Amino acid sequence: MAQSQLKLQALIQIFQKTLEDKTFSRSEKKAVTQLLEQDFSLKKEQRDFLRGKIFDLARQGIQGHDNQAVIDWLETANKLLVHYYDQDSAVYFSPGEQCRHAIVDQLTQALSSLDICVFTISDDWITGEILNCHKRRVKVRIITDDEKVHDYGSDIETIEEAGIEVRVDHSPHHMHHKFAIFDRQRVLTGSYNWTHSAAVHNQENVLLTDNKLVVSAYSQEFEKLWNNFKEG
Repeated sequence: MAQSQLKLQALIQIFQKTLEDKTFSRSEKKAVTQLLEQDFSLKKEQRDFLRGKIFDLARQGIQGHDNQAVIDWLETANKLLVHYYDQDSAVYFSPGEQCRHAIVDQLTQALSSLDICVFTISDDWITGEILNCHKRRVKVRIITDDEKVHDYGSDIETIEEAGIEVRVDHSPHHMHHKFAIFDRQRVLTGSYNWTHSAAVHNQENVLLTDNKLVVSAYSQEFEKLWNNFKEG
């Protein structure tokens, strides 16, 4: 049986159990949250089925019971699902300043952590904001491609000299990712290289999202690469 189907069945079982006393305990909320954060996501039809299922359970619970308690249970169950599947996203395109501004805006808003995993960094404006993050005591970590570190115009050495941690792949193949995680709450990703030419000349795109499943998946990938790659 597919992992997503097992996950769906486990969620239904938890919801059925919680309806017995018409409330969600802290441990039951945690169990639902942990399942929703697992690597394998529910497909859209499975999510729709699950939402339909909790309404079916509520209809059954109303029969011969305190209706208000059932409605309160339904509200909590629905909020747990909506919290993970209905978050905000935005898209940006270049040439033009949209992508660049999206990156800079997120850099200026970062409060505690900044994990960057990009092919190259040579846009001085973006580099300046990365350095500002470091000065504000935001924990900055950067993963980049080993072959691009010493390219003309690359800002990686400047970033390292400022005391920011950098790791590279040391591989004959490219570390070609372009994503960043801000405060472990938002992910920015897409085709856009963090270069001046990407803003001025190239057809590129950026996606920004706070979807928790997406953030979790990218965070796990970053940690895996960070642990695998040597320091620059």
